[in-house]
Amino acid sequence: MSRQLSRARPATVLGAMEMGRRMDAPTSAAVTRAFLERGHTEIDTAFLYSDGQSETILGGLGLRLGGSDCRVKIATKANPWIGNSLKPDSVRSQLETSLKRLQCPRVDLFYLHAPDHSTPVEETLRACHQLTPAPQGCRVWGGAVALDGSLVVASSVTLMVLTPVPPSPLNSFWKQHHFEGIALVEKALQAAYGASAPSMTSAALRWMYHHSQLQGAHGDAVILGMSSLEQLEQNLAAAEEGPLEPAVVDAFNQAWHLFAHECPNYFI
Repeated sequence: MSRQLSRARPATVLGAMEMGRRMDAPTSAAVTRAFLERGHTEIDTAFLYSDGQSETILGGLGLRLGGSDCRVKIATKANPWIGNSLKPDSVRSQLETSLKRLQCPRVDLFYLHAPDHSTPVEETLRACHQLTPAPQGCRVWGGAVALDGSLVVASSVTLMVLTPVPPSPLNSFWKQHHFEGIALVEKALQAAYGASAPSMTSAALRWMYHHSQLQGAHGDAVILGMSSLEQLEQNLAAAEEGPLEPAVVDAFNQAWHLFAHECPNYFI
């Protein structure tokens, strides 16, 4: 049996960045309900998202987040932006504010949203460690960094992937090689599937779930974003599809080699 078919599928996490921004409270509630009804249990938000409205909306859904009887796991993040830092006082203050918005005693996962190069990392991590055993603390903390996939696998690090689908090439990310790579994949999709070819978004998500170095057995997951209920349903449908045809996987690899040299390191 192939590695793609035998390995555990990465988990799916609901990305709540657009709650309070492009999705109002009723839409956010409908999205969350639809996500949970599909059997998924993890939600990702952040102190920063929608100026706090994302956390506030989630806190008002009556999910009993952080409770011992709650099956839903919640993750949030502290950041070093807009007057904040990753100094101990700021990390603690952001977490306490997030817990109030979420109306929960604790979070299941607490991220550092990005590096704070003005604060020694030892200070930040010490603060995270001190928060862990507290009633309002976090079970796990992590950092948003760029990691080499082979190092992640060798170290058994749990990896959460956000932005599995790249921004539109028609904005400031425009590069000729990007269009060439997209054309390669589109051609392979048409050749492999004909009239029933999946969309590029669907293909990208299927590649992430089945052909990347993510390993569900290690707790790896994909954070799915959306700005509407329809978009969530489309993304979930793609996430539940099987592996891609080998020729399409090869096309993705060829596309990567076309523009890998133009991809900047993330948060280094």
